[in-house]
Amino acid sequence: MGLSYPYVNVATAVQTLLLNKTFRISGIVFFGNAGSLDENVLVPGDVVVPEAVAFTGVWEWEEFRAQNKGKLVFGNYNYPENGENLLGTAAYENITLYSPSEEPKEVFWLPISSSWYKAATEELTKDLKFKECHSGRCLPGTAKVVFGLKASTSDFYVKNKAYGDFLLEKFNASTTDSAILLVLGLLLVTAKQSTQMSLKNPTSDIETSNCKVAFLRLGLVLTSDNNEKALRDSGLFEPDSENPHVDIAGRRFHVGTLNKTPIMYVKSGTHSVNVATAVQTLLLKFPISGIIFFGSSGSLDKDMLMPGDVAVPKAVAFTGVWEWKKFRSENKGKLVFGDFNYPENGENLLGTAEHQKIDLFSTSEESKEVFWLPISSSWYEAATEELKDLKLKKCHSGTCLPGTPKVVFGSKASTSDFYVKNKAYGDFLLEKFNASTADSASASVALTTLSNEKIFVVFQGVSNVAGGKSSNSGTKYIASYNAFLAATSSLIQFLRTTCLRVMR
Repeated sequence: MGLSYPYVNVATAVQTLLLNKTFRISGIVFFGNAGSLDENVLVPGDVVVPEAVAFTGVWEWEEFRAQNKGKLVFGNYNYPENGENLLGTAAYENITLYSPSEEPKEVFWLPISSSWYKAATEELTKDLKFKECHSGRCLPGTAKVVFGLKASTSDFYVKNKAYGDFLLEKFNASTTDSAILLVLGLLLVTAKQSTQMSLKNPTSDIETSNCKVAFLRLGLVLTSDNNEKALRDSGLFEPDSENPHVDIAGRRFHVGTLNKTPIMYVKSGTHSVNVATAVQTLLLKFPISGIIFFGSSGSLDKDMLMPGDVAVPKAVAFTGVWEWKKFRSENKGKLVFGDFNYPENGENLLGTAEHQKIDLFSTSEESKEVFWLPISSSWYEAATEELKDLKLKKCHSGTCLPGTPKVVFGSKASTSDFYVKNKAYGDFLLEKFNASTADSASASVALTTLSNEKIFVVFQGVSNVAGGKSSNSGTKYIASYNAFLAATSSLIQFLRTTCLRVMR
């Protein structure tokens, strides 16, 4: 199984392996490359068997001079003296771990399966000899295996020493890579269930008792409780009376009709890996012809989008996939941390970050590297036609928007596992990539759906503005409701016609 950036490719590959009933997988062994963060413990050629891994690419990117500071303080790396930096600080967030046998829970460290870890320690402490030479090149020392360390995973290819030292100091992480966490997390979530599924397909009862699942053609994906509340409050969703839901890999896939049109919907949870695995499961286990995604986003351009508005982007991109370059590297990335030193720009030990393309896999073509992922043109055009005169919700529970909310078409959207509150970074995304919104889901939906050669569309309810005041719960709900309203109003008739053509 080949793995590549972004880490959602790892997630969907492992999810497919575990959920495909042909394979009967009971567990996953992952091997790959990592960078050492502690040269006193690990040097090139060594093998590390970590006892725990963490997702260190999930940030809440705080505003400049925010009262609540995150662990990563960009001003601490101003050179030659630390000071202030307009990029503020980054707080490292937990992720949500889903399980078929427990309620979802927030975690930071994910432990390696103890039985397999113990077996590895016993086997590898014997007389195992590692390869030390290849094609005339030899390691300077004897390669060894090291146990009991902690590993850091993100979509950053970390070449920068200052950031590597930060990870070692703050998290005691000795290695960094982009895959091991995803493999472990998915193993924890689905390995137990995959064994059960080899005995019984959880959708088989529905599929054999009636045709309701077999004829579903629309997949609806949402991320949060607020999104789901908006759907339920609308009164447009009617659960199936006989088989209202199917539970797979810790998530509930709801069966029913939306405005009389048969659908399945799933609440994926936040963060790109959770979104990608939910979409992959939906497409893998059910005959879905396309995905409608609606969720919340932050505006990066207050002149275009304000809270309560709905963005229907024409393209989305992963902007959290970085090559984090060395200090004073000759080839600089777009994001130059020293440019944000305050009150004057200068140098910063964090160097620069170059935003990377991602690998797009396809069932009919060779994989290719891309940056922007285009929204399916047929559904995008249908949305532009249907939403011309749509009236959006303006008030909820005593909270009203200051202006009349609107639908904005043709924007570009930025996706990463950063919750962007910081105005300087938001302005950077707008200036360098012409991105008008930031969220943690849209590009995951796009990449996973395109990899399965399905059509999709994205509706983003704007809940806040980067650098602006935090929105209250009423405004956030209005944003979710308006995104749902746009999603429902624009494509139901189109999808009904499509389904009729398919069933004929």
